[in-house]
Amino acid sequence: MPTSLLSNMNKDYDFTVKLKAGDTGSAVLVKQNECYYLLTAAHVCDEYTGKEAVVITDIDGNENEVIPTEMTISPKEEFDICVMKLPQDAAMAIAANVKCATFDGSGYPCEIDGFPSNAIDKKLRIENECHISQESEVGNELYVKLDEERKDGIEMQYMESGFSGSGVFVDSNGEKYLVGIIHRVEEERNLFIGWKLQKINEVIKGKGWAEIPLIPIELRQHIIRQYNKLIANTEFVLKHIKNKIVGKIQMPRQEYKDKINSSLETGNIVIITGEAGIGKSALAKEVLANTKYRSVAVLGDDLDELKESDILANLAITSRLPELFKSNIWGDSGKVLLVESAERMLNGNTDTAVLFIEDLLNENPDVKIVFTIRKNSLDLFRVCLACNGINVIDDYVIDIGLLGDDELNEVVKAIPQIQPYCSTDKIRHILRNPFYLNMVCSYATIANAGTLTESEFKDIICRKIVSGTKPELSNQRIEALIDVARRTSNIGMNLVKCEMTDAVKSLVDDDILTGQPEQGLLRPGHDILTDWGLYCYIDYNYREVESGMISLAQFYWNIDSNIASRNVFRQYIETHISEEYQNLDAFIRESLSLCLDDVLYDALFYAILISDKGASFLASIKNLLRKDNNLLLGRLSVALSYMFRKVDWSTKEFLTKHGMIEEGSMLRNSDYMLPSGKGWYTFITFLYENRDAFNAYRGNLIPLLLQCELVGFSEKDATNLKRYVFSILADDVNQTLADDRIPEKPDKNVIRLLFKWMNENPEQIKMWAEKALEVDSYKYDVIKEFLLLSEGIETMGFINTYPDIYKALIRQEWLDDEGIVHDYYPIIHQSSGLTTSYKCFFYSHPVDAIGFLCEILNYDIEKPKRRYAQKLEKIKVVVDGNERTLLGNDYLWREYRGRNYQSHVRESLLMTFEKWMMDSIKNNNDGAKYALSTESLLAVFDIVYRKCYNVSTWGVLASVATRFPIFVGMKAMPIYSCRDFILWDKTRLNTELMQPMISPLASKNVQKEVADSYQLPHRKQDLEGIILRMSITEGFADEFRKLVKHLKETATTYLEKVSAGRMDITQYEIIGKTDKGVVLQGSPSEDIKEEAAQNEVFSNQFNKILSTGNLSRTRYDGDSEQVIDEWYEAYCLHKDQGGVFEAKGLVAALGVKKHWENLNKEERAWCYEAIVQETSRFAESGMFQPYTEYSSDGLVYLLDRLPNDEKLLQTVWGVIDAIDDNYFLFTRFENSFKSLIWLNHKELAERIILQYILNTESKRDDVEKFAQVCKLIPTDTEDKDIDEMAFTYCEQYMDALTDNKSNRYAVGMSDTRIEEFCAAYMIAMPQKRRKFIEEIWLASSLQRTKYHYYRRESPISSVFNHYCYMVTAVNKTNFWQLWEIMFEWYKKNNATEILPSLMLSFNVMKPNLFENWEVVNGANEHIYKLLQILPQEGTSYLPWLVCKIGFKWLMPDCLKHIDKAILRQSSRDRHSMLQWQNAMEDLYDNPKTRDTIRRDDALRAAYVEILNGLISNGSAIAYLIRDYYI
Repeated sequence: MPTSLLSNMNKDYDFTVKLKAGDTGSAVLVKQNECYYLLTAAHVCDEYTGKEAVVITDIDGNENEVIPTEMTISPKEEFDICVMKLPQDAAMAIAANVKCATFDGSGYPCEIDGFPSNAIDKKLRIENECHISQESEVGNELYVKLDEERKDGIEMQYMESGFSGSGVFVDSNGEKYLVGIIHRVEEERNLFIGWKLQKINEVIKGKGWAEIPLIPIELRQHIIRQYNKLIANTEFVLKHIKNKIVGKIQMPRQEYKDKINSSLETGNIVIITGEAGIGKSALAKEVLANTKYRSVAVLGDDLDELKESDILANLAITSRLPELFKSNIWGDSGKVLLVESAERMLNGNTDTAVLFIEDLLNENPDVKIVFTIRKNSLDLFRVCLACNGINVIDDYVIDIGLLGDDELNEVVKAIPQIQPYCSTDKIRHILRNPFYLNMVCSYATIANAGTLTESEFKDIICRKIVSGTKPELSNQRIEALIDVARRTSNIGMNLVKCEMTDAVKSLVDDDILTGQPEQGLLRPGHDILTDWGLYCYIDYNYREVESGMISLAQFYWNIDSNIASRNVFRQYIETHISEEYQNLDAFIRESLSLCLDDVLYDALFYAILISDKGASFLASIKNLLRKDNNLLLGRLSVALSYMFRKVDWSTKEFLTKHGMIEEGSMLRNSDYMLPSGKGWYTFITFLYENRDAFNAYRGNLIPLLLQCELVGFSEKDATNLKRYVFSILADDVNQTLADDRIPEKPDKNVIRLLFKWMNENPEQIKMWAEKALEVDSYKYDVIKEFLLLSEGIETMGFINTYPDIYKALIRQEWLDDEGIVHDYYPIIHQSSGLTTSYKCFFYSHPVDAIGFLCEILNYDIEKPKRRYAQKLEKIKVVVDGNERTLLGNDYLWREYRGRNYQSHVRESLLMTFEKWMMDSIKNNNDGAKYALSTESLLAVFDIVYRKCYNVSTWGVLASVATRFPIFVGMKAMPIYSCRDFILWDKTRLNTELMQPMISPLASKNVQKEVADSYQLPHRKQDLEGIILRMSITEGFADEFRKLVKHLKETATTYLEKVSAGRMDITQYEIIGKTDKGVVLQGSPSEDIKEEAAQNEVFSNQFNKILSTGNLSRTRYDGDSEQVIDEWYEAYCLHKDQGGVFEAKGLVAALGVKKHWENLNKEERAWCYEAIVQETSRFAESGMFQPYTEYSSDGLVYLLDRLPNDEKLLQTVWGVIDAIDDNYFLFTRFENSFKSLIWLNHKELAERIILQYILNTESKRDDVEKFAQVCKLIPTDTEDKDIDEMAFTYCEQYMDALTDNKSNRYAVGMSDTRIEEFCAAYMIAMPQKRRKFIEEIWLASSLQRTKYHYYRRESPISSVFNHYCYMVTAVNKTNFWQLWEIMFEWYKKNNATEILPSLMLSFNVMKPNLFENWEVVNGANEHIYKLLQILPQEGTSYLPWLVCKIGFKWLMPDCLKHIDKAILRQSSRDRHSMLQWQNAMEDLYDNPKTRDTIRRDDALRAAYVEILNGLISNGSAIAYLIRDYYI
């Protein structure tokens, strides 16, 4: 072998060689792992056999003879590709490695390196005046266009020979890549043609060799240029992040690095948070330095721009970042965007920044984003992300803590001079912050460090840093930093314009101020320096107050109101409390007595509650807190409830991801805000230690104390929190129970929490329960009801500890002389498996629970009582060869299904038993950790068989066996063997076809449990089906076939024979198979075929009657014409029929309505009699039949056909008089009367109306009679008679309502009918009926009426309710015409009675149907006129108008039209708090409206006013959002 030539090779070209292998050409040597391939054109090796050596000449002319180890050559007429494998030692001696790539597009410059035989120098020729042609974009052929003008004068025909096999190379960002091999030339088109490496890999793969690794590369120069600018910007950002102590000591912090890496592997977004100086950015920098990441770093304020184009300009790029990230230039490494100091995204253009992030994630799912952000901005930042659908759960939020002792000790070893500072805990605590540690290691000694407080030590460190080394500039530097810190804080930490004085320049030189010094735009170089500057400013003003130079009011006036200054002020007060500053008590006392801005009160409260000495400080000012009826204590408790909360993002993500949020519901971030933080422990500790002082106010604090159940504390953080809360609440309960002057019962939620936390004082809990058994007092009812009716598991601890007391309570409350009570629950109660606490008894003491259930059910069935609907039967069953006698019937058998409605207690106990059994078996099958064993679960059957003779428990076991037949196996054979059980279960199956009756007043958990229970698949099966299934199940078939044979042989009745036949597998044949099993088809046995045929005839006739009724109903309501033959079939079926299911009236009405002209005399007569008979029966009895609504409508059609028929007229009057409360079922009757009788027989219609009203024999007065007929009067036509009628009787109606006599009021259904008529009458043509509107309707608003008392609303509101329901897109204009009439009347008469209606306040059965009411769309001009003059009386109606029905159309612009005092009053009203809160949160969640509010001063002021009102009521989301706007 020749000597290695690597030392003198040109590394850009040494992989290109001349190849002589029969013919002479060029080739490229590439490496694939430890394998070397020589790539060339096939025709270069035409005559080469592969056995002799080929000659390879390198770029320096050195020849090497090499025998390939293997070779693959494709026919030149197909691919013209040849690949040789070379020995490793030979290949390494010849050439270096070359990178191989793929690319997209065309037009890129390239070069061809080869050895053409006619080249002038006979050596390597580099052809670089060429580019990749557009033809290369399709397929695997590579077309290289030679530039037309050549400077060397060589024509193409002289270059062809020897260039075959040459490599085509491109440059991507300074790196050279091989992309193809040339194999021919097209001279006439000036083209070199070759194969891309993808095609060569196909040839290699066909040989079974390892393919050449191909790197996707970027060749677009504008992309490469922008990439380099991003990298340069990244280096600039990262350069300012110091990640080594004094520039040399690297802190490992491996735990946090592992968390960050793990989060990057599984998620798209990672948030690194912590206090200032904690090392967030340093950790991000170190993690992203790993070669597996390709990162782009930007500053948060780079994204804080109005438009995306401005963001791109900050990054010095023109293409959108999502497009750049799609480029191949990033390679295979993970792409990461690091947003440093993300809190700066919250400054003024958050929406643009978040949308920028959202688009990046949507368009680049593989991109990861890392945010570093200060902890005090984290919650607001996460809410902003969530508004755009970016939910970051807690697993991806890395909270960086202080350095550990081991880490700090390592630094001490390296820099021993800081050892003295570590001798005291308080200074050691400071040094665990990497920023302060670095500063202490970098600067001079600090004298008397051990005697300093934390704040003094920090101040000295920062002062030394900022002062610098030149004494003459020291004060100027400090003043400059304070000035820059204040000004940057006021504009969201952005750069501010600075005069470049010597002091400022020196601060820039020391990296204390950074930014763009050449333009004089600067900000502090670290957040801690910003905080220190603000701290100094606050401290200076504080000292001025202490010295008497300024007043306290002036102090607060001087304090900047931006969020950064408020946070530092909070920190300042907290530090002084913790360090027990001597004059602070007086400062805070006087502060709390001032009329401060809400945010300043919040800052003071927060500082007190977060302080380590907060509880003791509160104790020192407790007299101040108690002043004015505990005014400040109440305010402090409210502040605690909104300041110390955070969104539970993990729960929100879980519920959303698993579809557990109810359809149509809108859960906002506020719905997931849970109490959290140190403030809770501070406040509760203070209350506990001073509970006697606040005894009288304790009841007001109960809602707050109950929230402690959800406080996110670990036991080590607040070991006494539960004990303190328990003690305070227990004191309240004891006082309520003992003091006869207190009429209320203990709060049920307090009882629930105390029993849940019973381990804090189990003896107290036991005492209450025993007292509940002994004392006959209504006050103990809440304890009894909780222990018996708890839907949750809060009673588990009690039942587990005191099962005998629990059983005694059940005996006392649920058993009487007649058995189990049936009226223990309210009538609205929903029986379910969650309704009682007995489930906890099952889980804690299963054997005892089952035995006791058997005991009370046996007791129940022994008691003779009327409530059993059927007579009890004695049922014989065989268990283990012994016969047992049970008591029951088919009702009790299926009582666990909750449909008997005889005893909710009994039903719920049985449903609980079933649910516990099924859940336990499922847990067993799933291998759950605490699942009961198979033996224990099957033993339940033995306990019931042995102890219970009430069939209801056996029915539960049958259900369990039906759901889990294989698990239960032969254990249920006593049930399967009982013929009565089998027949009863068939009845139970039939009842499953009915829709479940679920009370809307039951809790959502109970409603869901009942609904889910009805959906269980085994509900559609019965014992017959299970026995049949087990007859073909391996391991069980023989026993079950014997059982069926016995049942067939002993069957006596038809039903018994049919039942046994259905279970007999021998009567079936398999006709198909599915993935669920086989498909069987059976036929009745010979002995019952005749009876079966008779039953089939009856069944067919019955079904036909039902189907024709349904079909006739469809035809009646449908637009399509019914053929006469179809009607005739229904007529023939019904004319001689009678009974419950007959549809005579419907069929007759259909005949009159659609077929009258085609009916003969007999058929018409039948229709006449059927209609008159059914409607007359209704008129006489008032009893409504299934088809009365159709027969009454048919009566109108009949009257239209026979207008002179007096009998029909009398019948119509009878129907009118009988309508009453069922009027809504007569819509067809009324509509047909208006469209037929009024239209075709106007005089007849008037006669019917007037004679009914004038009928002196009626017991009704004229107004009541008008109410009966008013819905028959058309309101949409101009008719003098109609107008006179409306004026006459509506005026009488209004007079009756506005009469002050106590015996003159109307509250019946007739009111509703007249109100609906008035509404319809006015909506038809408001302008033409203005006189009626003003003189009849609106005039009633000027008189106080009895109506207010009985109906709780005025005639104005009651009529307006109907009016609103009648508004459609067609008559919307009429609506606003009426509104304008009302508005003018309101202004003219100061008629406040009209105000609710003007505010569109009307009763809504389903409020969600009227959210964003379309009628309000486009009505802003009307609404704003009212809002601008809205009086105090309108505040209660305001949320409904602007937050609900008009939200979409009015918000947020309408806020500018409402007086601030009105907004303040309305938003502070607890009754309307939720509506305002949801609306404000929705406005914030929408990026468009959020941005609109922030940029409009008037809107922002109004919005903040509402937020302040909500905060005063404890709204945590309003508190969080407010920081975004102030």
